Amino acid sequence: MHQVKLEQGNNRIQLPKIGWVRYRNSREVLGEIRSVTVSQSAGQWHVSVNTFEQVEPPRHAATAVVGIDWGVAQFITPTEGRPVDRLSPLKNFLPKLKTLQRRLARKQKFSNNWKKAKVTQLYQRIANTRKHFLHKVSSDISKNHAVVMVEDLQVKNMSASAAGTREQPGRRVKAKSGLNRSILDASPFELRRQLEYKTRWQGGMLVAVPPMNTSRQCPGCGHTSGDNRKR
Repeated sequence: MHQVKLEQGNNRIQLPKIGWVRYRNSREVLGEIRSVTVSQSAGQWHVSVNTFEQVEPPRHAATAVVGIDWGVAQFITPTEGRPVDRLSPLKNFLPKLKTLQRRLARKQKFSNNWKKAKVTQLYQRIANTRKHFLHKVSSDISKNHAVVMVEDLQVKNMSASAAGTREQPGRRVKAKSGLNRSILDASPFELRRQLEYKTRWQGGMLVAVPPMNTSRQCPGCGHTSGDNRKR
């Protein structure tokens, strides 16, 4: 990337055909720059710098092993420590989102692009809230545990529509739709993705196990019962 120059001390980056651009530095850039990507989201511009650096294989400072049970009512329940409540940013912002959409639908003097931009900004705020929450949870877990065990959840199947077809209509479609929204709002796949690379960075490992009876089986004696959910 000879065409890209980076001055971290001055918060400046030189981009091809554009020249020097000031940026807000979120973290130190280490290693040799391999590629730079400029993107726009909800009216904001972002620059991502991909680098290459040779490092020694890390060794995790901790020796603890933890199992993570993901749920809708409770975000995660670890085998040690306290459960983590779910954040549900989409659910929390949904009333405001619906109000904004109704209000903009009645306005005549603003363009459709302007209206879409206002809704997009709120969606971006929801996404940022969710991302910050997931990064905090995954960082705490990966930092304090050398081995993290998670359920091998098939999120796509879990959040599939129950509407069915015209010939075979689905059952409890509204309830399933609400459950699907809760599953996607909690983002179990994104949590697993973050845990996977963060444990590897720390020198640990992530292990995916079959999800059957993980909430009902006692990790000590192996007894399986629905009452174990009430622990």
